[in-house]
Amino acid sequence: MSEEFSLRLLGQFTVYRGEEPVDLPPACQRLIALLAVKRRPVHRLWVCAMLWPHAQTRRAIASLRSTMWRLRPVGADPLLEIDPQYIALAPGVWV
Repeated sequence: MSEEFSLRLLGQFTVYRGEEPVDLPPACQRLIALLAVKRRPVHRLWVCAMLWPHAQTRRAIASLRSTMWRLRPVGADPLLEIDPQYIALAPGVWV
């Protein structure tokens, strides 16, 4: 990761890139917070069940993909480590 990211989970949720806060959509905030609390890789389907419990599986998977994609335009995609089945907070992120 070329830039240092940090998270504040207590009080108001905030993601920082260096010293600057990063404005994230609410779904992205929920995803990042969930992964920060778990502190290990988790299965994508588990994430879907946690974040979209009332959605059908296909819809929840699409929502997860969309949420991960929305990190790119704000330059926050390095926050995550993603593989085809698992997702985790990147190891260099300070929580």
